[in-house]
Amino acid sequence: MLISVALVVVPFLSMLSFSQVFYKEDLMYRIDQTDTHLVIKEWSWGPASGADIYYRNEQGKERLLGKTDGGANGYCPFADNQYEIINHGDKTFTVRWSARQGASPEDWKEQNFTIPD
Repeated sequence: MLISVALVVVPFLSMLSFSQVFYKEDLMYRIDQTDTHLVIKEWSWGPASGADIYYRNEQGKERLLGKTDGGANGYCPFADNQYEIINHGDKTFTVRWSARQGASPEDWKEQNFTIPD
């Protein structure tokens, strides 16, 4: 009886660890000395990770600009400070991040985002 309970409970508990998305602390990037920001909401879920990139206006209203895939094996590059944001000055930004811990910047991923009018 005890063995059969363990055979049911252990897989169920391991499944629970992958059923919840964990969000890291939001990363805020201030845009050009204004009260507007890019907001990076990084998450991990089991072996996967990624980030949702938002634009936050002066009133604090957020608008989703896009999503990124994260690093390998649940690696969270934004929480690990392995990213850069390039402001092109024309309401466009490039967000670059490491796909795995210790990757050289030449191997980083990147995605462009445009701030809405």
